[in-house]
Amino acid sequence: MGERGGAGQRPGVRFRQQRSGGRGGREGPGGAPRGPLSVADGRSSPRRWTCFPPFSPRWRRVPTVGVRRSGWSERLLLGAVLVLAGGIVGPAQAVVEVLSPPRAVSPGDVALHVFQAANRGPDPVEARLRVDVPSGWTHLGVPEELFLAPGGEETVFLTVIVPRVASAGLYRVRLVVSGAWGESDASAEVQVQPVAAVDLVPPEPGQGQPGESVSYALGVVNQGNLLDRFFVEASSARGWDVRTSPRELALGPGERGTVQLVLSIPTGVEPGRELLTVAVRSGEGAEARTAWYTTVLPPGPEAIVGTVLSELELRLGGRLEHDPVADRRASALTLTGGGEVLGGELDLVVRLTGPWGPSPYRLDRLG
Repeated sequence: MGERGGAGQRPGVRFRQQRSGGRGGREGPGGAPRGPLSVADGRSSPRRWTCFPPFSPRWRRVPTVGVRRSGWSERLLLGAVLVLAGGIVGPAQAVVEVLSPPRAVSPGDVALHVFQAANRGPDPVEARLRVDVPSGWTHLGVPEELFLAPGGEETVFLTVIVPRVASAGLYRVRLVVSGAWGESDASAEVQVQPVAAVDLVPPEPGQGQPGESVSYALGVVNQGNLLDRFFVEASSARGWDVRTSPRELALGPGERGTVQLVLSIPTGVEPGRELLTVAVRSGEGAEARTAWYTTVLPPGPEAIVGTVLSELELRLGGRLEHDPVADRRASALTLTGGGEVLGGELDLVVRLTGPWGPSPYRLDRLG
């Protein structure tokens, strides 16, 4: 039986080989034996690894004694990995938490939340602060940076402004504290209450003659923060006919709709004004009213019923005089005209000489 060893062999591990009783055993070139090389460790049940160089595979296994392994190397390796991982990641030195309870507000209001940033590490830190709020919201009162001594704590007051068009629901605002060690964050809740409200945009006053119709465009704005349905009612002070289109409409938060109103002026009414009143109610209980006047004009010539007696052509003239030497002034207004009346001729001349003349008003000729 021969034993192999050398400078490249592992300490405590033997390589043994043995001929199998001369059956088929041969030596290789240079007297090297041919056959498998067996490697064994020193556990209770020796385990062999067999390599096959160009030797004969017919060799007998022989019990060997190797080095017994222990767990100290594995534990050392695991400890090195943990130390390395801790040095790369590291615990967060500064942490943040919420001190205030959830807030319930209406659209357009403000909500105040209180946070606390604390340094849990052994070294002072400079922490950067960032605030995340829902889209369209704004915030106040948060500095960009904080200096925290070891074991130190700082209170941060965060004021958020809820927009008037914010929909009802639960929202979250977040405060993030970050630095070289990483970041820490905390979120606070803001509950936006459902609110129903409506606003009306009245049109400009209109006018019309008896027998005509006057149209108006009324603006309806959903000032609440939820989808709502609105019902429109219009009436005239004297009970005139008012047509409304549409009579109801659905609007989302902040959305505006248009309602067409048509007021019919009856024939034969006296000139004056008529009050038109509109009430809008929502399905959620909101209500708004508005009103405006419609001017009723005198009827035109085509609306006059009767017999035309005559048509006269009239001319109007005027004159102003001033004598600076005598300091005299004079003025005159002349109205002349004529035509056929009841089968005869009418000639009219009216002369007004006031206010500076001796006789302000004088009828020169009527024939």
